[in-house]
Amino acid sequence: MENMPIGIIWLLAIIGVFFLCRELLCWYWKINKSIANQERIIELLDTLVKQGQVSIKSNQKTE
Repeated sequence: MENMPIGIIWLLAIIGVFFLCRELLCWYWKINKSIANQERIIELLDTLVKQGQVSIKSNQKTE
């Protein structure tokens, strides 16, 4: 029972380091910016479709 608080502290420290490293890698590889750009592109495409300037065509082949 005496080791339980130490174990919880270690677990929280490991989780904290994991999230810190994950955030740094996402920043370095510009993943967060890429996702934000893709979301903006989707919003703009939705606007164009609603205005009728672009039509959506299916690429599925029918046999």
